[in-house]
Amino acid sequence: MRTGRGCSAGLRCAAAVAALLLWSAPSAQAAPAAAAESVPVVVTSASWGVVMSNAAQGPYAPGTSAAISGAIYADQYVTAANTGTRVPGTVSYLYSGNSLLINAFTCPTPWDRTTARCAGGQGTTVALNSPVSGADVVPPVGGVLYVKINFVAAGSGTLEALTTKPAALSSNA
Repeated sequence: MRTGRGCSAGLRCAAAVAALLLWSAPSAQAAPAAAAESVPVVVTSASWGVVMSNAAQGPYAPGTSAAISGAIYADQYVTAANTGTRVPGTVSYLYSGNSLLINAFTCPTPWDRTTARCAGGQGTTVALNSPVSGADVVPPVGGVLYVKINFVAAGSGTLEALTTKPAALSSNA
């Protein structure tokens, strides 16, 4: 004859097996979390920079500057090339040299050196040693602007470009 003890031990065994199965089974709440973690993330990067060069055509090496010199009222032509993947926020065309007065002008096409005029329309006056922005003074991505330096007083020096981060980029770019 069986006692109540056998039945009780069987129930305890069944409860233990059920608890073990429930503990080892993946929970229904874990599935959405796993799916959320597997979503792909797109990572992008950006660069911006403008270099000055005495060469009319690239490739242009980052970090270069253009050597310039001229007699009184002489013109010299250099190229400002965008070496980045974005248009900079601003560009400062920095002149360092011994001329007391020079003027700078940009043009989207090469200058007509015979007439000293912008072949692509109106040349744009560029303030030296201060930040400037806009399509007429900042080269487009992968593009160039042609710069004419007019020496009002004779001199020589270098011209380089200093850029700032594009305004449209977040602080993580």
